[in-house]
Amino acid sequence: MHPGGAQAIFGIKADLGTYGKVIGGGISIGVIAGKKEYMDALDGGTWAFGDESGPEVGVTYFAGTFLRHPLALAAANASLLYMKEKGAELQETLNTKTNYLAGELNKICLTQGAPCSIVSFGSLWK
Repeated sequence: MHPGGAQAIFGIKADLGTYGKVIGGGISIGVIAGKKEYMDALDGGTWAFGDESGPEVGVTYFAGTFLRHPLALAAANASLLYMKEKGAELQETLNTKTNYLAGELNKICLTQGAPCSIVSFGSLWK
């Protein structure tokens, strides 16, 4: 809906944020992002695999089917690069098209007397 996500739309700065499949272009992936003080509990703080450094704090065990999966990470990298290249216009155009679709479908429902309506927010509609 916006390059900065819900935080940018609502003008907030969350301690933690979660992101789903859009990050991977539809490939199964989930992302947890946030402030260092909270993220350190997951990854142990600033350190690099393969060198002399190690976790600075205790690490919380967590697992998932696609955790650190090479295909999911490659898809996420490609998707994020694409979104960065296209800029805010990518989401703005999609939001505009979704708003138009919802409006047209609502006109049909109203004209046909169908007891339903389409609601939307950004690019989501139901």
